[in-house]
Formats: sequence, structure tokens, C-alpha cells
Amino acid sequence: GRASSRPTGTYVPPARDPKARAAAEAKAAKAAAEKSKRDELAKKARAKKEEEAKKARAKAAAEAKAARIKAAAEAKAARLKAEEEARLQALKEERAEVTAVVEEYRATLAMRREARVVCAPETVEPSREAHTANKKKLKSDLKRATTFTKKVRGGVVEKELPSLQKDIEGLNLFMYVSEIVGGLHCNEALINLKAANVKPTVSFIMSMHKKYKDDDFTKVLVQALAELSINDESTTERENDGTVWSEKDLAKRRRNACRLLTELLLVGVHRDVPLVVRALRKACRYQGGKPRPVDGRFAMDPSLVVQIAKVCSEELLGVVPRKQQTAVKRKGELDADPTGRGGGGGG
Repeated sequence: GRASSRPTGTYVPPARDPKARAAAEAKAAKAAAEKSKRDELAKKARAKKEEEAKKARAKAAAEAKAARIKAAAEAKAARLKAEEEARLQALKEERAEVTAVVEEYRATLAMRREARVVCAPETVEPSREAHTANKKKLKSDLKRATTFTKKVRGGVVEKELPSLQKDIEGLNLFMYVSEIVGGLHCNEALINLKAANVKPTVSFIMSMHKKYKDDDFTKVLVQALAELSINDESTTERENDGTVWSEKDLAKRRRNACRLLTELLLVGVHRDVPLVVRALRKACRYQGGKPRPVDGRFAMDPSLVVQIAKVCSEELLGVVPRKQQTAVKRKGELDADPTGRGGGGGG
């Protein structure tokens, strides 16, 4: 074989140069270590970032939850406050309502006591005598007197009461007293009498009572109302003008006549208690001290009985109406405890 020889300084590949190979390997290992270190650092950075993001999400969720809880609490507090305000307002309105009921009832009783003094014989006689003595000075006006009687027949209402009372003072109505009495107990006036017009009607009658003699006005009117309350058995009735009043209308006439009869007793226009008692007995269909059966039943007029009981239960029967008892009791409770929580006190 041929001898192989290389000149000095000729390039030798690293694989063939142990030193170079070792250096390359060392360099590669160093690069790998540096890369591993960088990867580890990047991994830690990612982990840290993810942890921070997780904490941020948890914090945001906690803040959102806290905000929801706070909003719910505020909404609940607002709702409870509104409910409490509504409850207190309802109690305030109830207190005002029961107070009005109590005060109105007491005022009615006081008014009747005063009216009984004003309408007493010893009080009205001087007034009647003075009115009769002044007869020639009163104004005689046919047109006004006719208008006056028409208004009475159509029913006395609150807004017209002052002008009617003024006419009683200033007009010469001596010739029209019987017509006025007839107007007060006629079908039109009694059947159409509303609860709101009972008070002005009674006031009107009191004004007439103070000016005209019993034999001319009061006794005649009371007797007519008593007749309608006690002895009326009509089922239908026809007026001269053709107007027909039904049994229902006439029952209403009887109730309103009895109501007026009772009211006039309470204000002292008349003092015939037995008349009112007889009207009640009639309403209950009493005969000989026992209820009289009608068509196999113990018949009665409950509307009339209830009406009279409401009007005069305390003054004639000594029984305070249940509505007043309830109102007085409730007013006492609310006065003692305006908040309704059982603690008492307050204003």
C-alpha cells in the first residue's frame, strides 16, 4: 500500500478532533442549559401571571358578590322602609278615620242636647209670640212663598237651607203653614229623602217649630209622620197627576217617615216617645206583645229597625252603636300606640 501523509496544518473535522468535539459538546450543553433555564424562567413567569390573573378574577368575583349583596341589602332596606312608611301612613289614616267617627258621633249627641234646649216649650213660646206679634211687618210675597213651598215639597237640601231659614224669618208664611206641612210628608219628599238630607230637613223643621204654633205646624206634622210610620198598610198608590208609587216606594216612605219622627224626638221638636216605640213594634210586626207571623214567618222590616237603632240606640235604648264602640276602642289603641307595635307612647 501507498503511504498516506498530510501536510502540517491541514483542516481536521471536529468529529475527528477530540478537543474540538469536546468543546462543541460543552458549548451545546451550555446552550441547552441556558435554554432550559430560560424555559424554566418563562414557565415561572407564566405560572406567576396565571396566578395573578386567577387572583384578579377571584378579587373581581368577590367584589361583584359583595356589590350584589350590598345592592340586595340596600333594596331590602328600601323595601322595608317603604313598607314601614306605608304601614304608618295607613295607621295614621285609620286613626284619622276613627277619630272622625268618634267626634262626629259626639258632636251629634251634643247638637241634639243643645237642640232639645232650643226646642223646649219654654224656649220656643217667646220666639213664637214675637214672630206672631211681628206678623204685619213680615213680607207677604206670593211668588216667594210659592217658591218656598215648592222647594220644601221637592226636598230640603243642605245648600238651600240657609235661604229657606232666611225666608222663615222674613216671609209671612202663616197662610202657607198647612201647605208646608203637606210638602214635608208628601210622597215626593219622603220617598226621595236621602240620608244626607235628613239633617237639613230636621234643621228646617226646627226653624219652623220655633216660629209657628204646635197646633198649626208641629202637632200636625208629627201626627202625619206617625200615621205613615205606624198605620200605613198601602202596597201601591196613585197620585192625582197619574204618578204611581210601588210597594217598594211606599216602604221607603214608611222608613223615612219613621226616621224623621225619631230625629224630631231626639232634637226635642216633639216628646212622644211611645210613637217611636209603636213604630218599632210595627216594623217588627208585633201584636199584643208577641211577633205576628206573616206567611208562616216572623216578618219584620229590618232596614227600618236598623235605621232607628242607629239613630237613637244610645239615647232611647241606652246602647252605644257597635260602630261607635269599635271606633272608640280602636282610637284608644292608636292613641296609646301610634306605631302599632305594642310599645305605646309616641305622638
